[in-house]
Amino acid sequence: MPEPGSNRGYKAWHYIEPILLMLIGGGRHIEELREIIEVAGKVVKHARKLCMKIYYKKIRLRHAELSG
Repeated sequence: MPEPGSNRGYKAWHYIEPILLMLIGGGRHIEELREIIEVAGKVVKHARKLCMKIYYKKIRLRHAELSG
């Protein structure tokens, strides 16, 4: 992480917002936030894989159209 004041790090709100939302939503422990972040990471990873499959399928279809 960059040194404080370097204007290259995360804004304070990016740290505070998820914690506040968790507390407002009834969360009581930081571990709950870690679990949410972990699950969100898995969802993003799955979504990327799905998007790549769709992208490559479109490329194959386009190639087939151009070839024949």
